[in-house]
Amino acid sequence: MSSTTYHRKVPSAIKNLDEMRTYQFSRIKSPNKLYTDHIYTITVPERLEQRARTQSMFDLMGLDVEYVFGMYPENDPEYAALQKKGLVSHLSGREFEIWKSHLKVWENMLERGYETALILEDNIDFQTNVHSMIRKGQDIISGKLRDRRWDIIYVGHCADEFLSSPADDDYFFSNLRLLRSPACGHAYILSVRGASKLSNLFRNYINNPIDLEIRDYIKSGAISGYSYYPSVFTQRRDFDELSFFKSEFFTKALNSTLEHVTQYKGLYSINEIVDMGLGSNPQ
Repeated sequence: MSSTTYHRKVPSAIKNLDEMRTYQFSRIKSPNKLYTDHIYTITVPERLEQRARTQSMFDLMGLDVEYVFGMYPENDPEYAALQKKGLVSHLSGREFEIWKSHLKVWENMLERGYETALILEDNIDFQTNVHSMIRKGQDIISGKLRDRRWDIIYVGHCADEFLSSPADDDYFFSNLRLLRSPACGHAYILSVRGASKLSNLFRNYINNPIDLEIRDYIKSGAISGYSYYPSVFTQRRDFDELSFFKSEFFTKALNSTLEHVTQYKGLYSINEIVDMGLGSNPQ
């Protein structure tokens, strides 16, 4: 994926957010939300089959998830209007809608007063030991790293150039690194400070696909955080819209939950998803 590199001048409002206190994970937070305040999953109403797969995995692992419904660009009058004005010619329709959906989640997180939230896209797979993997990293961040402020934690990514290795010091275990240049945005934990920063940075404009925009702010130092390696969440490669990406970016999940639920329990049907209220016309 090609992109333009922009010099990032960090707004003073974003600098002020660095004074916000560090939000920690808590052992009293429910494991069905992976020790955060909330889990969001971004989708669109038409993706019933994908949602059936994803919900099958969530239910198997006992995860309590809220779906946030976006729309396809051809159904979005805002995209058409901005396109006529030449304001979004640098973005595909899908890139535009992904930006809007993530922004919607960040603003909702702030409105509800959540301190931390896990944000997912609906084309994921994840490890069957997802609870212990997430908990292990959170214990390190809330323990030895508790005085280090963070904005975002990538629990899934396509690639990253890490600033550290496990041997650097005793703050890191084999699956946790400082962020440097992550790609993809299908699975990340956001702090309230991170949600405030990203909402301010991306409310009015975006020059590149949102994952590359966030990456550039991480490289500039405006956004900070950690990354799990290997990824706990991966992107599935069974969608036509992913076919143009290099296949090595989309590695199979270790101990795949999708494979497990398919083999031992079976996936929900589209009719079952509709009966759950997760159909094409969500309320």
